[in-house]
Amino acid sequence: RLRLSHFFSERTMFKDVGTSFGRMKHSAMVGIGKANVTKDPEFDENCERIKVQKSIVSKMQTDCKRYLNALRMLSKAHYELAESIRDFYLASDPSQDSLKDLSVNYYNAADQLRSIDAEVEGELQQDFIAPIEVYLTEMKSTFKKIEHRNRSRDDMDRLNRYAGHTDPEKAAQYQRCADSFSALNSELLVELPHVFRTRTEFFDPLFKSLLEVQEKCYSKLASMEQFSQGATNVNRQSIRDYKLHPEGDSVYKQQADAGAVGGAAVGGAAAAGGPTYGQPAGGPTYGQPAPAAGAGPSYGQPAPA
Repeated sequence: RLRLSHFFSERTMFKDVGTSFGRMKHSAMVGIGKANVTKDPEFDENCERIKVQKSIVSKMQTDCKRYLNALRMLSKAHYELAESIRDFYLASDPSQDSLKDLSVNYYNAADQLRSIDAEVEGELQQDFIAPIEVYLTEMKSTFKKIEHRNRSRDDMDRLNRYAGHTDPEKAAQYQRCADSFSALNSELLVELPHVFRTRTEFFDPLFKSLLEVQEKCYSKLASMEQFSQGATNVNRQSIRDYKLHPEGDSVYKQQADAGAVGGAAVGGAAAAGGPTYGQPAGGPTYGQPAPAAGAGPSYGQPAPA
């Protein structure tokens, strides 16, 4: 039994290899124009439409994920910015007339907006991204059917020489491929136009969900306008004339300028040939003994006249 099973297994394997080789050979012959391919213009047109539709929907899914990611990052950055502004005012001198209360309210609003953004993210995941994933999964089965149809067509064309063959097995082999191709082609000629024709039935509610979710998000974001009304007494243009240090020379600058002048004076004295620091005028070089009376000149110097 094991030998028989092994025999049939090897036979099936060699048969599959032969079929694959035959398909490759037929494809190569088609490429150089030495073999014919069964054409169906109606199918080709519908298939191309579905390919374009699948590509657009796939990109739409990617774009929505990028949109969600950007919304998530914006919400986080907005919250952290509001938190920093609040902390700045809370650390300021409470006796100063400032926008401390407004900064706290602004922070609370940003925190609330962050929770709304989380709701928006959940709704988009449920009502936009998830339906697209289901749609693309269902389209995969359609494209697998298209691949099966094309293989059956290629096998039918490859075995066309067996049509009406005197060998019943060869004739049956061709007929199986022809029947498979005919059935799949007829089914797809109904399915593909339906998928394309009903595309708006899928996308219209999807688009409506996106609009409603965005309206919720942006209307709440627009409510942040109220906070600018709470700072009407502040002139935003004054920041252009603001200086951290008061007008006039500071003590530090005066002392720095004085130090620079003193340094220049010392440098001038050295250039004029004054004594070395800490040595009396005309004294010996530091570390050298004074010359004895009547001694000759230093090494390398001419004798005095």
